[in-house]
Amino acid sequence: MSQIKVGYVWDSYPNTRSIIDIVDGVEYQKIFDYYKFLSYVAYVPKKLKLPNAEHNFADVKHAFNDFGLNKVDLLHFFNNISYGKTPWVSTFETFIPRFSPLLDHQTKGIPKQNKQLEKALKALAGDTCKKILAISECTANFETTLLNHYPEYKERIEQKMVVIHPPQKLLVERYEDKMIKESDALSFIIVGGDFFRKGGLEILRTFEKLVNQQNIQLQLTIVSKLDAYDYATKAGQKEIDEAVSIIERNQTWITHHKSLPNTQVLDLMKSHQIGLLPTWADTYGYSVLELQASGCPVITTDIRALSEINSNQHGWVIDVPKNEFGEGLYVTEEQRTELSQVIMDQLEKIVLDIYQNRDQVRTKAEKTISYVKEHHDPSDYADKIREIYKDALK
Repeated sequence: MSQIKVGYVWDSYPNTRSIIDIVDGVEYQKIFDYYKFLSYVAYVPKKLKLPNAEHNFADVKHAFNDFGLNKVDLLHFFNNISYGKTPWVSTFETFIPRFSPLLDHQTKGIPKQNKQLEKALKALAGDTCKKILAISECTANFETTLLNHYPEYKERIEQKMVVIHPPQKLLVERYEDKMIKESDALSFIIVGGDFFRKGGLEILRTFEKLVNQQNIQLQLTIVSKLDAYDYATKAGQKEIDEAVSIIERNQTWITHHKSLPNTQVLDLMKSHQIGLLPTWADTYGYSVLELQASGCPVITTDIRALSEINSNQHGWVIDVPKNEFGEGLYVTEEQRTELSQVIMDQLEKIVLDIYQNRDQVRTKAEKTISYVKEHHDPSDYADKIREIYKDALK
């Protein structure tokens, strides 16, 4: 491929992971647009948690139009759609468009007639949109369900949709590279923001119970700011206080880092045996790939894409109540109570089983390394993106 310029809007983690500098010989250029400027303005009321702020922010963050001001050959977005004339592709994680009428789909369903969605779907069906890249089969199912409500755009958009899972380079080539002694206490690690949404409080409650009542020897490392007030758990100050209290009274076996550079986080993963993401809600679960690439089999729930990247063959899976999209059920207080209890009950059984059958850790670690190598190879991913770029510019 002769050198082309590919424009991108954001340099957030999903963009750096799946778009920026992925294809050798391509010049990636950060660009600016009218909607991005508006998104900075809309971020202020979102940060202040003002009414409708989340919806307003989504509507400007995920739209694009540079009116031809950026001189690039192709645009590659994450979750965005373009109303401009430059050819574009977009990688997406739930619905595309990711606009406010769809944010409340769990409670309100998908609107059958909505001018904002129709305008966006028209852009997706248009000639300048060359491809939409779903990050999982679950994501593709979200989009198909949306298109079923707008059949006039369905065939044209589905022809452009392809499923491509994110890339992940191996961080260890084999389990022996981790330099872990089999006599060591079982070591677990959880990494990420929105600690409570990712099942952090369920982990703390369950592990404290296992240590105190079952006399299990384990080590737990947490890398998180313990952020709360997420959309799923509705955790607040009460839950923060409980988490801090459990951590403070169990410092002999809990290590808590509020934040660390990414290189240090990856080193920590390689020095632990088992990863944790018993999450309530995640579109993908990138930390799972990083843990697997570090030779850490992971305990996850089976929501969204997690059922595609984790299994009981190379990890451990907690089966939770889900809706038709594979999302955990957390809309009502009763659903949140049930979801939390299911996670704790199954997490306890899994950890007890691991403790009683420790050989499975090494076996699953070796399988998880092989899984990442086979299914998330960065070179294979780059080849697929290169072909998409070439086809887009024909």
